Amino acid sequence: MSSSPRTLPAVLAAAAERFGDHPAYVESDRTLSFAGLHDEVRATAAGYVALGLEEKDRVVVWAPNSIDWAVAALAVSYAGGVLVPANSRYTGHEVAD
Repeated sequence: MSSSPRTLPAVLAAAAERFGDHPAYVESDRTLSFAGLHDEVRATAAGYVALGLEEKDRVVVWAPNSIDWAVAALAVSYAGGVLVPANSRYTGHEVAD
């Protein structure tokens, strides 16, 4: 019996392998498959690392709910960072606190 994935990146990779082209997210006229989500998260995570993100760095994602939010948030974990979600209704001052 195999063990379950224990990290978000491992869960995402397992879901991409298992569900492939099935929809993971649907937003208006945009649909992103599990495999596509995995690809976008990996590419975004690589971008974060190229910009200097290091393991355990905190990253604030301050945006309304969307596919892009999900990709950005998952990519933080994929790159080894720590996600700090901020309510999109907060003001800049509130997020800075």
